[in-house]
Amino acid sequence: MSRQHLLQLTRKHQDLDAKIHSEARSPSSDDLALRALKRQKLKLKELIVQAEQAP
Repeated sequence: MSRQHLLQLTRKHQDLDAKIHSEARSPSSDDLALRALKRQKLKLKELIVQAEQAP
């Protein structure tokens, strides 16, 4: 994977992290939506790790 793609994945991961924190702080937070965001974040993290390990 290219360096640019890795940066895009990292940025998306950071954006999701911010969304998760915002949603968790909200008094009317939706547990299902929060769980879905966390799942997306984990998948992005896995892609980032794979991209970093690729030659």
